[in-house]
Amino acid sequence: MFGAMMSGFNKENNPFKTLSLFNEMKISGIKPNRIIYLCLIKALSQIGDYSLCKSFIEEIPNHFLIDNQCQTALIDMYGKSGCIDQAKQIFAKMSQLDHIGYTAMINSYGLNGMGTQAVELYHQMPLKSKNEVTHVCVLNACSHSGLVDEARSIFQNAQIKTLKIFTSM
Repeated sequence: MFGAMMSGFNKENNPFKTLSLFNEMKISGIKPNRIIYLCLIKALSQIGDYSLCKSFIEEIPNHFLIDNQCQTALIDMYGKSGCIDQAKQIFAKMSQLDHIGYTAMINSYGLNGMGTQAVELYHQMPLKSKNEVTHVCVLNACSHSGLVDEARSIFQNAQIKTLKIFTSM
């Protein structure tokens, strides 16, 4: 029930309600599970305040932080809060790199004006893992960093060209 409520708050862009509910759970002695922590991390991503992120993340038990889905969410959160070094550390420690992890890191680079690093990681990514979201993220990173030639090359070599990819270009 709490996870569904938190997910709803996040979808409605009310991350502070998610944090408030999390605090109510703690006060009531309700032990959070993986889903609750994922919702918490998502809310923190939406807020993008590093000090707030840090204070809540310190409360998450380590065994949750090694979960692939939690690690990907943390990469997104740290990227959106401007802490690219923390995002890179988590990415480097991931035991199961998948398209979601790569894309989260590419997006984090792009959000922090590191288009060259986003393009480099994109080129390291296995071809079969690249999807629409990956292409949109790397093209946005190129756009924000003025990497016009790189964007053109990525677009031309993209095996899929959806409306979102065309729009990003």
